[in-house]
Amino acid sequence: MASLSSALTLSAAEYDFVVDRLAYKITSGTTVEVACPESEEEYAPGADYSGVINIPRTVIYDGTTYTVRGIGLNAFAFSSVTQVIIPNTVTYIDRQAFFECWYLTSVSFGSGTNTIGDFAFNFCEDLKYVTCRATTPPTIYEFTFKIMNGSGYGLDYTNLYVPSSSLNAYRSKTYWKEFGNITSIPSLKEALSTSSIQFTSTGSYPWMTMVADGRIYAMSGNSGVHSSSSTLSATVNVPAGGTLSFDFKAWGEGSSYDKCIFSVDGSQKFSYGARDNNWERYSVNLSAGTHTLTWTYSKDYSVHPTGDFFAIDNVSLVESAKLGDVDGNGSVSISDVTALIDILLKGGTAPASGDCDQDGQVGISDVTALIDGLLNGTLNPSDPYYTGCWVVLYDREGIKHWYPLAMGADNIYSTTISLYTYIFGSNTTKLYFVDNSYIYGAPVANQSLVIGSSSSNPLVPGQNCYTISTGYNYTLGITYDSNNNRCVYVARGGACG
Repeated sequence: MASLSSALTLSAAEYDFVVDRLAYKITSGTTVEVACPESEEEYAPGADYSGVINIPRTVIYDGTTYTVRGIGLNAFAFSSVTQVIIPNTVTYIDRQAFFECWYLTSVSFGSGTNTIGDFAFNFCEDLKYVTCRATTPPTIYEFTFKIMNGSGYGLDYTNLYVPSSSLNAYRSKTYWKEFGNITSIPSLKEALSTSSIQFTSTGSYPWMTMVADGRIYAMSGNSGVHSSSSTLSATVNVPAGGTLSFDFKAWGEGSSYDKCIFSVDGSQKFSYGARDNNWERYSVNLSAGTHTLTWTYSKDYSVHPTGDFFAIDNVSLVESAKLGDVDGNGSVSISDVTALIDILLKGGTAPASGDCDQDGQVGISDVTALIDGLLNGTLNPSDPYYTGCWVVLYDREGIKHWYPLAMGADNIYSTTISLYTYIFGSNTTKLYFVDNSYIYGAPVANQSLVIGSSSSNPLVPGQNCYTISTGYNYTLGITYDSNNNRCVYVARGGACG
């Protein structure tokens, strides 16, 4: 280690002013670099910085607007920063800028980055996700990223996300190619975990994909830009209405300055400023028809808050069509049998409500199931609470996996999960049963799962538990008793294949 320590420069760089807790050094008439703050720790020059750092594109001081072009020597060295977002205006990151940031897990470089100095991210032992938006791989050095892990100085456990057009360039570039996993930056659709909704974001500050917090999500693109807005939009068509749900994190300023706004058809559903506590889930009912959804981060003329973004993840849309309502008139009758037969005879495309036997496809067997359902009264049981039932699995990396519960002609909402690779009972792995946006299940001791039967009568944690073990298939669902009250069940099937 003697050769490594002798290569380091531990003195703090000078700075000229501080704005919104970041120190800056003027590098020309209208440009600055982020610099070390004053610190009481002689050998930890950047120790005063912590948490999420979102570097602004511009900063105003004493009437002059400066463009942020770089991150200086030792700027955040030895600090407790956890996530760093670097804008497109920054072209260089100096030596040791984030040296020994032990809690840093995620960093995102803007498209303008062309140089990252030696030791800049050395000994960042928890660094798991690196996103670089530059189409040409920036110049880096042997010890720019290398970290200590079980196999020594290596990047085996660090994921690198780059533009899809530049995959080969990064995979063949000296030092970059040492990353353990190099993949394309996910699209907005991939980031938001949905295949049924098409998202668009245009203008000067489009939304972008981020990888952090054990998630891949979408984030507003106007961080650090005064008097600006960044909007993500989508248009959805729900013939019978439905429920839209998504996770969000709002990290603006105060309650009425920088705002995170969600709207449906121009009607504001919520507006938050500094609501940076945790990811939250939000749901809204949509009436039948076509709707325009917008998520907007709107910034005022001053102050860049700590996070300075609006982010969303895990968008889902559950339509409210009745099983068997093939003609879409809101009820199930003999006219739906006629409509289904007509579609099948003409080779048309049947709606999802025509899959009456719930085998994933629409055919002649669904005509039989629909007729049986009408005769026996087993289609569409009364369920005033239902707007979308899910099982949510958190894997060991903290990433959520959503399993929708489909309703069958046997009056049961259910899904089957193969619990082969998941380990229950740990602090980082959880299984939840989610119904109508209420969380009914929670992990308890001894690898058990508690599921509640209704919003007003949940089961008590620690009682009536279901034991969950890996290596088996489990079917989880909602069924009904003789009085049409909802009940829940967990059934273990055969061993995983």
